[in-house]
Amino acid sequence: MNMNQFLFGQPVSNPINPWDVIMWVALAVCLFIILREFFCWYWKINKIVSSLEDIKGILKTTNGLLSSMQPKLPPQSTGDTPVKIEEMQSKKE
Repeated sequence: MNMNQFLFGQPVSNPINPWDVIMWVALAVCLFIILREFFCWYWKINKIVSSLEDIKGILKTTNGLLSSMQPKLPPQSTGDTPVKIEEMQSKKE
């Protein structure tokens, strides 16, 4: 297919073979997977994700420990009815 046939819509003598299209798509997918792995390795994305997962686990553990250490407080006032400090201390005990 030359450029004139492509631009001006002249009939093409040999049409596109579907197997050629499938081959090119498969090649493009394989190339994408290989390049993706290379760029993930080059930019250390896999290590960054692993480190972030470790940090997330540590933060969950820390959050659990802190919430177990926090004293149980009475429900907060909505602002409609003021709560006196003495009432809060008596509920706390």
